[in-house]
Amino acid sequence: MQVRNILASKSAQSKKEEKQMIDKLYNQGIIEKDSKLDDVLGLNIKKFLDRRLQTMVFSKGLAKSVKQARQFIKHHHILVGDKLIDSPSHLVLREEENKIRFNPKSDLANPEHAERIKEKKEKIVEEQHKELITNELKEVIQIKEEVRLLEE
Repeated sequence: MQVRNILASKSAQSKKEEKQMIDKLYNQGIIEKDSKLDDVLGLNIKKFLDRRLQTMVFSKGLAKSVKQARQFIKHHHILVGDKLIDSPSHLVLREEENKIRFNPKSDLANPEHAERIKEKKEKIVEEQHKELITNELKEVIQIKEEVRLLEE
């Protein structure tokens, strides 16, 4: 509603409000710096959900699922900068994105923690599986090519 009012008005005040809104949404990480007011009208709920701490912890690979990310946050395993935030719905500002980390007081801060080793092993197995499938596909393609050449 506010965006439509700003678009309808061409006053100096509306220009000021437009800039403030764009700057605020940029700082929240919802839109890009060069966005226009029309882009604000096109926003959907996904943009906001992607900014939740719970989603960011998962996206950064600190948890293997969104549920686990929520648990880590609620159990005080995650810091944003130097602040302990125990609300999974906390909207992470653009400047905070790179400050999400394990709480040094948490056992999870240790890279040798069983849960983190388990995640590493799962990633290694997944990569090996992808490589195996890729190699098998290459072999199938090579065999098909050889059959095609023999049929000619």
